[in-house]
Amino acid sequence: MNLPGHWNDHKIVVDGRNSEWDVTYLIDDNKLVIGCVNDSDFVYLLLATNDRPLAMSMLRGLTVWFDPKGGTNKVFGLRYPLGGMFGRGDRGRQEGVDRQLEPPQGLEMMSTEIEILGPGSEDAHKMQLMETGGIQAKLNFTGSTYVCEMRIPYRDSYPFSIKAAPATVIGLGLETSQIRAQRGNEGGERDRNQGEGEQEGGGEYGRGGMRGGRGGFGQGGSRTTEQLDIWMKTPLIVKGGIQIPPPGEK
Repeated sequence: MNLPGHWNDHKIVVDGRNSEWDVTYLIDDNKLVIGCVNDSDFVYLLLATNDRPLAMSMLRGLTVWFDPKGGTNKVFGLRYPLGGMFGRGDRGRQEGVDRQLEPPQGLEMMSTEIEILGPGSEDAHKMQLMETGGIQAKLNFTGSTYVCEMRIPYRDSYPFSIKAAPATVIGLGLETSQIRAQRGNEGGERDRNQGEGEQEGGGEYGRGGMRGGRGGFGQGGSRTTEQLDIWMKTPLIVKGGIQIPPPGEK
């Protein structure tokens, strides 16, 4: 899957809001909105959804992986949030119906920590965001939409970074834990395809089954289990908007 790169030509404030993002794409059966831009030092990442099971899975623990060589190797990772936002009982579930997606208690306090993974398989550093020397991340809820924004250094001059060169292609992976949503008093699982709806996101983008859009997205359905396990290739753009095609493309 190939994610187009874009040069960041305006200031993005990492505040957990998607109002500053001009170009976004729909992936994962149109349930997840993603945006990715870069400037001379940082990669900016937007993830947003109004699909409740997917949002809860992300709140339980989202890991963003980077491969500076453009592959699918888990070289450098960020786990944010660290999980535990919802208990085993799924307190957002009512008998027979799903409540509207809403922020869990303690969100602000629990979203100030991040875990940095790699480059070694045993390397894991849990710390406050302000201690990372350049990484920023923020969660927010806008209406019924869950939004996560990140700013990640990619140059080697930062203490924690992707360690990629400008005008190269990097691998970007998204990984979450799995949750299971039941239908209240029926006790049975939902059919995996039940209630899936198509989200609107503007014109088609032909590669990788992705759709391009500007800004928001439409209402989507929910599924029994939601787990992100996706890898994409995306180029780091140089100033002037020069696109570097991913390997295998002309």
